[in-house]
Amino acid sequence: MLRSTSHKAGSAAAVAGRDAAPASPGGTIAIGSAGAAALGAEASASAAAAAGAAAISASDDRDSAEALASFADGVDRVVEFLTWREYQDLQRRRRQRRLQDEDGAGDESAQCEPCVCDAQNTTDGSDGGSGGGTGGGRLRLRLLTTQRSFAQLQVMLEQIAEDYTRQLGPARAPLITVVGVPSLAEMEREVKFDVRTRAGQFDGYIITPLWIGELADGLFELTDFIRDYGEVDPNYWTDILLFYREVISSYDGGLYLFPFDGDVISMFYRRDLLEKYEKDVPRTWDEYNELAKFFHGKVEPLYVTNSTHPEGVFVKNVTLSGSCIGRTPACGNPYWAQTVLATMTQVRGTYEGSLLDSADLSPLLGPAMEETLRLLGEQTLLGVPQEFEGCVGVHVDAMNAGECVLTYNWGNSFSDHVRPGSFVRGKLGVAPHPGSPLVLNRQTGELEECDPDRCPHSVLDERTGKYINLAPYGAYGGFSGAVSRHVSPENRDAAAQFFAFATSSKKAIKYVIPDADNPDADSVPTGMDPYARSMLVVEEWTSRGFDRKGVEEYKFAVESQLGSENVVMDIRFPRAADFMAALDDVTTTYCNDTKWNNLGEDPAAVRAEGARWIAERWREIEADFDGDEGRAPGALLEIYQRNRGVYVPADSSLGSQSDSDPNSLSTGAIVGI
Repeated sequence: MLRSTSHKAGSAAAVAGRDAAPASPGGTIAIGSAGAAALGAEASASAAAAAGAAAISASDDRDSAEALASFADGVDRVVEFLTWREYQDLQRRRRQRRLQDEDGAGDESAQCEPCVCDAQNTTDGSDGGSGGGTGGGRLRLRLLTTQRSFAQLQVMLEQIAEDYTRQLGPARAPLITVVGVPSLAEMEREVKFDVRTRAGQFDGYIITPLWIGELADGLFELTDFIRDYGEVDPNYWTDILLFYREVISSYDGGLYLFPFDGDVISMFYRRDLLEKYEKDVPRTWDEYNELAKFFHGKVEPLYVTNSTHPEGVFVKNVTLSGSCIGRTPACGNPYWAQTVLATMTQVRGTYEGSLLDSADLSPLLGPAMEETLRLLGEQTLLGVPQEFEGCVGVHVDAMNAGECVLTYNWGNSFSDHVRPGSFVRGKLGVAPHPGSPLVLNRQTGELEECDPDRCPHSVLDERTGKYINLAPYGAYGGFSGAVSRHVSPENRDAAAQFFAFATSSKKAIKYVIPDADNPDADSVPTGMDPYARSMLVVEEWTSRGFDRKGVEEYKFAVESQLGSENVVMDIRFPRAADFMAALDDVTTTYCNDTKWNNLGEDPAAVRAEGARWIAERWREIEADFDGDEGRAPGALLEIYQRNRGVYVPADSSLGSQSDSDPNSLSTGAIVGI
């Protein structure tokens, strides 16, 4: 997963719009409603790019601008990055100009400052937006990303834009302006504002797929483009892993996203310690907890190996923690809960949903959520002392320090385990995250033992004779590029061409695989996870210093999980943040009370009450959304079903299937992705 600069990558805080990024220098002016007044209807990507050049030149903080001032081929200012301060300066110039217009001051030439003159040559957006245009003879693209929460996105885009310009040459290259807002929450607001108002301020965005349910109507549908792009790069789309190609990138049967990141939760463990004590890799959550309990509190010698001492050099003794999971509030807790819960609630495929039933949005909680809380609470007692003080950094740092035996996390745990100072390089094992032998019967609301009929994606555990339901979790969905449909056809195509270039494996692979032997190499430590098959070629990793066994295990974990038809997808609809916040509240509270022995005499009753509270809160959120702004009942359900490719209008001639059909959905929806 793309790594946040604060180590809170993809946290629930970001999803819930509670980003805690500091305010930018000089204060923050939102592009949203304030931007409508600040930029006016005449705002265009062409004018913004020209104005941006002047703003950068006049800025006191010139470092980023000077770094991109020219390239080896002599082309000046073909790529620009506007910080929030520089963008504010652009807004100030626009406001000054409008005040002059309103006062009737100055002649025509005085009203056209150099920073906005190119607006006169701008091509209008096809849907009334201002578009990017071809001012000055060179097509201009404006891309929106975040500047601070995930600052590596900015650097990555700058580098790729430079490469793109060199490849096309100065005559064909667009002028690319990357605008960075201070936080992911602000970026979400600005993207949604641009889409909702059809303003066309930006040609493309870097977004999280979690927003697709609210954005799809304003995004350029890519099916025809992807087909035609096959003539440029025949392997581009088929190289992308199935889940990201057919699920994450799609909405209601259309393609809208270019994947930049391949999130999936895997399990990571100390291979050397499991081998030493002849322990099996856990296949179920109970086995995970049992193994963590076995190791928790053990004192083990810590060795560091190198080319001079391949047998290892003793460093110190460490007291082990069985499991290391960051549990700070408003971060990863709802994801860890869904990782466990989904293995009990989703059995037939992505279309079913794991938190909410795709037939009617019924919460999938009850005994399954109670069991999830029990398992997470046990893990808390076996965790590292600092587990409530950090997010995914806890998973990585505690493991790398040699203090932890088990964790589950995004791919950061693997790509980062070779960082300088790590004690587990060459010792880290990887496997798909555990599954469950018990699954939720959606009719009775009870947990039942898994079998091949009830759990078609299960595997037989020959050690126990039980079937284990596997529901790999593509948590968060990574980051993706999206193209606005409210800009000119020329700009839509140019933005799509750039994103296809940027996300092709041959270009993006250096941002996925760090150089373990040369951490200062010319690459950006993005924390991007593999999303294409060619990014999982073993030799690509071993040539950068990763051990072969670890890479082979990682390759299997990623490919087998993202190739499953039962991959878990996030809910991806409006108010999703509120749903996740309710899950976060109960999970965090229960784990914290378990840690400090505050559950009282009946922990089972506390778990049951927590599951009921989440269900009630979710129903309230659904009713509030459906009743807001005159929406019809079932509005949220429709978005949810469209996300899963199962929506059919209630009056469709296809009708609905029989309730007796195990693959049927009610309310006019049918199964199938």
